[in-house]
Amino acid sequence: MVEPQSGSDAAEEVQYLTQVVKTMRGREARTRSKMENQGWELVSQNQGTLLTGMIFRRPKPKNPLLQIFRALSSAWASFRRLAPKSQLIASGVVAAVLLAGIVGVSVAASGGGAAPEAAPAAPTPTPEATPTPSQMPTPSETPSEPTITDITVDKLLDKLNSPGMGGIQLGDQFRVTAELFESDAWGKGASGDYSVMLKAKDGADDLLVFVEESDADEWTDGTKVEMVLETVEVTISGETTDGWLKARSVKTFSE
Repeated sequence: MVEPQSGSDAAEEVQYLTQVVKTMRGREARTRSKMENQGWELVSQNQGTLLTGMIFRRPKPKNPLLQIFRALSSAWASFRRLAPKSQLIASGVVAAVLLAGIVGVSVAASGGGAAPEAAPAAPTPTPEATPTPSQMPTPSETPSEPTITDITVDKLLDKLNSPGMGGIQLGDQFRVTAELFESDAWGKGASGDYSVMLKAKDGADDLLVFVEESDADEWTDGTKVEMVLETVEVTISGETTDGWLKARSVKTFSE
């Protein structure tokens, strides 16, 4: 996509690179913030039932050879406008700079300066005693359990939508108590995972969570659940992104 550049030099045109990003509904703010931090500009977005397509652009890097050519042309034009005497002085200065550079390169190439000292001989390695079985380190018998952070749905959603996902890392786990919501939007998405919605912001927003489809057979709008959620990566249309949530355990309960 090519658009004319605004400014005094109207003859130049700015060439843009474009990129189409698909994100799950409700993740638009986080995706936009991530792309803008990388220098992309949002052009448009098209919101679907589960996915939102977002089109970004940023200026294409200029050809460095073209920039050098323009700089040389500008310098030459300035030089030609000088008086003959000034041209002679400028030519002498350029020649002196070039000569100094050539002399410096010649000195460096001839290895000027004091000869480097010989490196000391490497010490002869001393054989080490082989440790006995009793001296061998004992591996940990049980791996450490992952830390699970208790959090509300609203606060978790705010973290995911904030720049840098509020410090959330891949594999972090959270425990939430929530109400299932918008059952008409549940189902398998573009990644092949089955997702449900948790009510957020008193019903003004939702939090998408991947679950086992068989677990959701008896669920309806209003079902109360306690979930342990883990942040995972998901691949959609060949692009892998993080910041998604997958239920590692689910417990339903009645009021």
